[in-house]
Amino acid sequence: MVKYGYCRVSSIEQEKNSSLQSQKQILLKNKIQEQNIFTEVGSASNLERPLLQKLKNITKPGDKIYVTSTDRFARCTLPAMKYIEKLNNKQVKVTAIDIGELSINGRLEITTFLYLYTGKNELITRQERVREGLSRQTIISEKK
Repeated sequence: MVKYGYCRVSSIEQEKNSSLQSQKQILLKNKIQEQNIFTEVGSASNLERPLLQKLKNITKPGDKIYVTSTDRFARCTLPAMKYIEKLNNKQVKVTAIDIGELSINGRLEITTFLYLYTGKNELITRQERVREGLSRQTIISEKK
């Protein structure tokens, strides 16, 4: 049985702000060996990320994949459920350190957490759009 870790951020800016490093430190504290930790920059809505695919392909029955939180793995509920189901069918367990094991048997819990993370992401996106709109409004006002 091999314990793997997976760290992900959405942007290079987050990578520069040491978010990947802090995720990696949490995984190391949870006894994941450094050579088994995969780090990646990419959107959580895309489950076809290269290192996530590599991780899925190298795991064997009995292996475990750890993420620091569910949103580091995925944000879209249905695709995430299907992905976790594929891993579980392969007898690979996925664990989010903040909530515990993610399994197809615990559908309610996974669905709830992924739904909450999706909602958080949509709220952040709306807030960013409002800020952008307000800044454009300020620029237009100054030109008048």
